[in-house]
Amino acid sequence: MTDKAGETTASTLTRLQLAKATALQQQGLLQEARILCEDILQECPDHFDGLHLMGLIALQGGDYQQAARLISKAIDIHPHNPAFFYHLGVALQELEELDGAMTGYDLATAMKPDFAEAWYNWGNALQERKRFAEAVVCYDKTLIIRGDFTEAHYNRAAALKGLGKYEESLAGYDQAIALNPDYEEAWLGRGNVLAELKRPHDAIADYNHALSLRPDYAEAHLGRGIVFHYLGQREMALGDYDQAITLKPDYAEAYLGRSSVLQESERFTEARISYNRAIAINPHLAKTCNNHGIAFHSLGQMDTAPASYDQTLALKQELQILDDAMVSDDRPFASKLETAPEKNGLNENLIKVDLCCGTSKPDGFIGVDRFPGNKVDIVADLTERFPFEDNSVDVVRACNAIEHLPDRIHTMNEIWRICKPNAKVDILVPSTDGRGAFQDPTHVSYWNINSFLYYSVGHPNHELCKRYGFRGGFKIENLYDFSGLDNIVYTQAILRAIK
Repeated sequence: MTDKAGETTASTLTRLQLAKATALQQQGLLQEARILCEDILQECPDHFDGLHLMGLIALQGGDYQQAARLISKAIDIHPHNPAFFYHLGVALQELEELDGAMTGYDLATAMKPDFAEAWYNWGNALQERKRFAEAVVCYDKTLIIRGDFTEAHYNRAAALKGLGKYEESLAGYDQAIALNPDYEEAWLGRGNVLAELKRPHDAIADYNHALSLRPDYAEAHLGRGIVFHYLGQREMALGDYDQAITLKPDYAEAYLGRSSVLQESERFTEARISYNRAIAINPHLAKTCNNHGIAFHSLGQMDTAPASYDQTLALKQELQILDDAMVSDDRPFASKLETAPEKNGLNENLIKVDLCCGTSKPDGFIGVDRFPGNKVDIVADLTERFPFEDNSVDVVRACNAIEHLPDRIHTMNEIWRICKPNAKVDILVPSTDGRGAFQDPTHVSYWNINSFLYYSVGHPNHELCKRYGFRGGFKIENLYDFSGLDNIVYTQAILRAIK
């Protein structure tokens, strides 16, 4: 009796430890969760739930080999839990072992036919293999179970595009956008389909919308550049290709598009340089260009372009080159952890804050606004002290935000104060170089591209700003203007907190 009572007590303690470790893991407190799991496994090395949880912690921490090893060991002991096979599939997919990943998802769905995430990730793995028709089947099963699974609608639309079913793909992107109107990737994908359907002006409108949501979206600049090129607007196309390269310096496809525009403009030397840069970054593009009749760039024979590269085919060819090169908008969204932590805006151990979030915010961010709302996590007056401790935030997002705060020095002081060292600050603000800064009666401070120099360490105006009460310093990673709709000019500033 005593032994049985002791065993019962030990078992109860183990269950409590496991529950506590699981809660810590779901909050992203991985080290604390790992310590408790290690205690469990020291007492009971074959505790399959403990092994599985240790595998999840490794998976969440990015150690995919260790995750696969631990979860496989849990399966060896207890091969009857669909979540074990699902998480093994996620780990193997991260390791690009797609056959093993698909086997895991197959077994998970066989045990649990309504396992939406397993069907979804199976579709993602199939799409990575360009088995688009099978991927669509998996996404359909996902959506039968969870009709509001936004990423499944998006990835299904991408797979349909891969099958050349553009109208169905367009409808899929529309469904994703209906569920999440701020889904910039879906706006980009929709624009790409519209380009394939030879609806260039509608495509440009979608690229503009994607850029209004995410001004540093290199792929949207590339897509818009291709369509401008097709319309014969070479300078606009060149501007977008250059902006894509600024945002993504190793963007081979943007160099390739730039080369094509320069060739048509008879700027042959620059065209050859851009082409060679594209091939140096991605040698596979050389074969793709040969297949589409534009290998003449590499030889500098700009006046003897093959007939296959005429204006009527330019859009189709450039879009096909992007597909062949696996542009990111057609890749399936990353595999999802069923137990991924998203509590109070915490995701992947980063504290990410969206200032003046209003009615929308990116996933994983803590929304702060003066007025309550569905997306608002913290109601606060940002003209006062921001509701975060010193050095506590990893990412600050202020999209159409700081123009609503009257004291510019106070705003930048508070952003700097809450930032951890090297924290990222992403600011989008209407510039005084356009209408947007002044047209809205709720705008009470005014900014342009030069405003951020005053807060930049090393710039002469930084010392001047400090005399007027600025206490911090930032490094400018990226700073540029772009034109949006209705003659509004925006300034995008990507900063790093210097401490």
